[in-house]
Amino acid sequence: AQLAREPELSVNAACSGDYSLQEGAYRLLENRQVASEAIAEGGFNATVSQLEACDDDLLLVMDTTSLPFPHRVRAELGPIGRSARGGPRGWLVHSSLMLNSSTGFTAGLVDQEWWMRDATTHGKNKQRRKREYTDKESFKWESSLTRVSQRFGEKMSRVITVCDREADLYEFLMYNQRHHYRYVVRACYDRALSNEDVRMFEHVRLQAALGQTEVMVQQRGGRIGRCATVTLRSAKVTLRPPRGKRQEYDPLPVWVLLIEEETPPSGSKPLLWILLTTEPLDSLAAALQIQHYYTLRWRVEEFHKAWKTGCGLDKTRMHYCDNLQRLAQILAFIAIRLLQMREWKDTEANCEQLFKPEEWKILWLSDNKNSDLPTKPPPMKWAYYALAKMGGWIDTKRNKRVGWGALWKG
Repeated sequence: AQLAREPELSVNAACSGDYSLQEGAYRLLENRQVASEAIAEGGFNATVSQLEACDDDLLLVMDTTSLPFPHRVRAELGPIGRSARGGPRGWLVHSSLMLNSSTGFTAGLVDQEWWMRDATTHGKNKQRRKREYTDKESFKWESSLTRVSQRFGEKMSRVITVCDREADLYEFLMYNQRHHYRYVVRACYDRALSNEDVRMFEHVRLQAALGQTEVMVQQRGGRIGRCATVTLRSAKVTLRPPRGKRQEYDPLPVWVLLIEEETPPSGSKPLLWILLTTEPLDSLAAALQIQHYYTLRWRVEEFHKAWKTGCGLDKTRMHYCDNLQRLAQILAFIAIRLLQMREWKDTEANCEQLFKPEEWKILWLSDNKNSDLPTKPPPMKWAYYALAKMGGWIDTKRNKRVGWGALWKG
């Protein structure tokens, strides 16, 4: 509760000089009998429970991030850069978020996998072909999905996994096929087809266009944000297993969606997405739906940014590895809640969608010191800006967007 009030602060600062709070916090964070995995499991199961009444399809978006730490705890961590000696050290974390497919809102965090690389074998990626699939880092996609399926049980029929190109692994695609799981995976490899002379990319380009639509290209790095007009084409194909795996794996039937900007502006790299999916793509409406699902994959990257930068995780200075992981796991769920609030603020929903009655009432009295409590819960938009103002944000014509720092501080 103290960290949720001011997550960008250290544990000591968040306790505001209260020695008993500070002592209690460290008894938890330094307790060897408290496993960070147990803290996480409680949060994951809470998310699953909240989704029991949801009848919509759910999107499981997954991605990996690194958690580097340069201070004293660095010696206990593994290399995460190219160099095993002088480079950054920390954890790699594979996060799985669940979204509502109809609204696009974040339901919560349903799985995380943490690991550290072995410094003695770091950089020997040329030996990866000799390792078993289950011993590779790429197995994270399958292992995460396995744990999620155990939590959701029969409800997995409503879950669609959405992944970037790193998940384009024949083993992972076949795992989904064998368990009848649904997915949308961006293609990385131009695979051979069982019943065609041309490869997958060329085959889908030869199909008639379903139609055109517009896609927002987000500003990133040196890239300027813009609106791209793209053409959509689809095909149902059967992928041939890669060489060396044809005795172990069967051909894989899959739908392919090509989303391509055919006439990009001068000097701009054309937008090109090729998506593999289990969902039928026999109409423009179906193709637009799958395109929309893939655009929601970026939510997991926003979560990682909120977790590391917004919650100040990258500035945390716990001196022991286990203690730091416990704190980081708690902050992950705090990051989810503030991410949810940012999504809900532009809707007509009232603030009891995310706040308990006593919470929004306390916030109201803090924001409106001379006003009585309203008889009905105020809108989420009010709660969003009320917290931002408490964090130092000033409402001006030039400053309509609330930054992560002000929101977290509030």
